[in-house]
Amino acid sequence: MWANPYLEIALATLIWSLSGPYVRWIGLPPAYLSFIRCSVPLLIMGALITRQKGWRRLILRSKYHGIWNRYTAIASVCNLIRSLLYFWGFSLIPVGHAVLLMYTWPLMVSVLAILILGEPFKPWQMVMGAIALVGVAIIQMDHTTLSHNTFVTGSIVILGAALANAGMLISLQKNKTHLHRFEMVFVQNTLGALILAPIGVAMITTVPIEKTLISIAMSIAVGIVGFSLFFSALKKLPTGQSAILSYLEIFFTVGLATLFLGEPITSHKLIGGAFILTGSLGAQLIRLRKPRAV
Repeated sequence: MWANPYLEIALATLIWSLSGPYVRWIGLPPAYLSFIRCSVPLLIMGALITRQKGWRRLILRSKYHGIWNRYTAIASVCNLIRSLLYFWGFSLIPVGHAVLLMYTWPLMVSVLAILILGEPFKPWQMVMGAIALVGVAIIQMDHTTLSHNTFVTGSIVILGAALANAGMLISLQKNKTHLHRFEMVFVQNTLGALILAPIGVAMITTVPIEKTLISIAMSIAVGIVGFSLFFSALKKLPTGQSAILSYLEIFFTVGLATLFLGEPITSHKLIGGAFILTGSLGAQLIRLRKPRAV
């Protein structure tokens, strides 16, 4: 891996930022895209884990030295929902709007951490939540190229994907079984690959082969290379700092959408995005802040 963790995160977020423009350009059904995105990392990670620890590791419960328990199963369910909603939402609304709404997930993590993990409520979190909601409202005013119903539907779908992403992260945080990064990728994608396999197999002959190959390459790039770079950086930087640096994905995505998809950078997007970033980033910083030693 690269020696510089900041470069690793920059490259990871740049790779991730390709997802939104790719969804708009490729024009394939969300279920098929989700099948490819889940199954390719699952097969590759499964092969690596089997080689290192044996195939029983992939199917046994954690108390029998496997990777499965209540929390990893919930994480896999959440990732299936996140994947379907993510691809559906990005196919409905402009990429720049979608990625900004998607980055409400840190705020949702803060809420779920209070409700599920029992973390103490901090009044400033409510302030950050209100700021982010103002940003969402401002973005909803900017649907000049789409019908109101399509824009609202796409926005709700993306916010659902953000909530599912937050649920997946909280579930993995609740999990007390140590997982290697390969195993985390495997867990996340297992249910999606299995549930969507009949749809994927049925559709594969109806999809142009070049689009399937591009989708496989994107799955490897985003699901394996991107996350490997990010996890490598996590070993060298504090978790909170790495998470905050991941916000680079927003700027890369908006830039790519502007350059290659012709999406305009509107005042609604700039102002609403500033509110969303302030609220989400603020909530994350508040959650990561440690109390002073007495």
